[in-house]
Amino acid sequence: MAKYIRKVLRKKKSKKKTEDTPVANDLSDDYEQLHLYEVEDESRYDYVEFSQNAESVKPEENEPLESSMGSNYLLVAAIDLGTAASGYAFSFRNDFKANPLQISTHIWTAATTVLRSAKTPTCILFNPEGRFEAFGYEAQNKFSSLITDEENVEDWYYFENFKMSLYECKDLTFHTEIKDTNCKPLPAITVFSESIKYLKNHLMNRCLNMTFGLKDEDILWTLTVPAIWNDKAKLFMRRAAEMAGIHRSQLLLALEPEAGAIFCKHIPVEVRRFDDKDVVEGFRTGCRYMVIDAGGGTVDITIHEVVDEQNIREIYAANGGPWGGNNINKALIDFLKELFGAKTFEEFQRKCVDDCIDIMREFETKKQTMKMDDSNAVIRVPIGLTDIFKMHNKDKYSDVSSRIQSLEKYENQVEIKKDKMILKGDLFFKFFIPTVDKIVRHVDGLLKVNENIDSILLIGGFADSVFLQNRIKTHFKSKRIIIPDDASLSVLKGAVIFGHDSRIVSSRVLKCSYGIECSNDFIEGVHDKSKMYTNQLGIVKCRNVFGIIAKMGQSIGRSFASKERYLLVDQPHLERAEIAMYVSTIDENPRYITDEGCRKIGYFVTRLKGDKQSVRRKLYFSLKFGETEVKVLCRQDGSMETSEKLLDLLGEDEHKVNSTKT
Repeated sequence: MAKYIRKVLRKKKSKKKTEDTPVANDLSDDYEQLHLYEVEDESRYDYVEFSQNAESVKPEENEPLESSMGSNYLLVAAIDLGTAASGYAFSFRNDFKANPLQISTHIWTAATTVLRSAKTPTCILFNPEGRFEAFGYEAQNKFSSLITDEENVEDWYYFENFKMSLYECKDLTFHTEIKDTNCKPLPAITVFSESIKYLKNHLMNRCLNMTFGLKDEDILWTLTVPAIWNDKAKLFMRRAAEMAGIHRSQLLLALEPEAGAIFCKHIPVEVRRFDDKDVVEGFRTGCRYMVIDAGGGTVDITIHEVVDEQNIREIYAANGGPWGGNNINKALIDFLKELFGAKTFEEFQRKCVDDCIDIMREFETKKQTMKMDDSNAVIRVPIGLTDIFKMHNKDKYSDVSSRIQSLEKYENQVEIKKDKMILKGDLFFKFFIPTVDKIVRHVDGLLKVNENIDSILLIGGFADSVFLQNRIKTHFKSKRIIIPDDASLSVLKGAVIFGHDSRIVSSRVLKCSYGIECSNDFIEGVHDKSKMYTNQLGIVKCRNVFGIIAKMGQSIGRSFASKERYLLVDQPHLERAEIAMYVSTIDENPRYITDEGCRKIGYFVTRLKGDKQSVRRKLYFSLKFGETEVKVLCRQDGSMETSEKLLDLLGEDEHKVNSTKT
């Protein structure tokens, strides 16, 4: 049995620092180093760095188990805040028991058109003071009217397609800001929480009209998040939902492709013959299928196996990339900028917001309905765009047609007739090719390392695209391709089912390795000499060792917890400790925390209880995996009571979130 050193901090007394004592970065001279000791058999861990700050610790809170939640509520409501479009769905517990697919959604209507859809655009408007004004179609219409009425629109904040900011941000915190369409910043947490609040309140008002006496505490909420997001982005969405008025004990996160897989498990996908009769059934036990969740911003891919009638398990870690349908929209905008001129089109976007919105709405419809054998795609060209073009090009071109004639690559590909722009089918589908090629190549690679995949499920808003459907069907002819009706609602409805029974996913696969910073005895020829140092006991050590708690690619069951470890506190009067957590996204077994792909993701903070005079207090901890978020289990010496909490990944010690029931 070996003894291992741990380090924390407390207020300095008169003791001096020794030069060979490793010091935590960015620490004030007001603190000195103390030590914690761990006693553990067969452990590779030797030294873990802690820090102590009396003002940075929040009270420990018990978190509910995913598997115990759905049966305690009258209604499960799911919110899908998508990159391009958002919506909600819900079902009552009694309805779910009778028919899991009896799920209600909302039909949104654009006020200025006859457009009706199951989702509303993900855009939000704030007034000049930064207060919420409108969301979705209402935000589009309000912002457009501000420009039409020549209001001081530059002072307002209009955000669209902002969800991708969480995927792209490498150092996400509560202080992170995102910029609106005019490059004015607001805190990201404000933009996301107000968006969720709008959808939550809209759903609540509808349910209250349906059911007398329904209370907040009767509802369990599920919030969808991309599976490829990191732990910080997932926690950010949870905190945004809490700020929107959803109590943390009534909130689950549902991974988008996983929710889609859960929904598809309940729909008939194959015909089997029993007693000379054809019966349509869902996936059989042992069936393995890939889920491609093609949304507006990202494409999430997971691979599942049907364990039995009630359960599925993930057999390959969630993966994907930023290959969503919005890339096709960007390709169209780039084309229009080339055709009309960048300055012309950018001025059109600023001054004719309603016309620009109409172009994109029409294009969204074309994206879904344009068939492979259609010869032309027709898109309306607003008068405002042609007028601005003439103003900028009066000395160069007589009209837009003369501009097109000057561009040889668009010869016989584009034609302007009155207020219509006619694109040849080949040109129209070129907008899709770069993005769809990336999806196909990625799926190809996955199928090479995952044999015996029976089916491919294509879901998500982008899955409605005929071009994407055709490429998947033609390229993967040997697979059974399943595209459910209302593919864009598969995730939303699956999230409702997940809320009723989150136990349906029996195991998941870790997409990164988790660990803590350690210091091992230095071994000549094995360890990096630049990391060698001598500790206070005169032992030569190697710092920055990545102490693995769980490995990337490891299959973990529901509510799986890592091996419990304990720290032996050999200093009296210490009240709180903080331990840094790391992940590796490249190597499943990294050697150092400084290796490529390794990064610090956050902290585990806890109070130290028991006799403060004692020099042998023990603190036990482990990490809990297997659900949609990583949690920490912690207990004190002499107690079997375990507290469960999320890792502090967002610097919440600097920005406290008060979650209250409204």
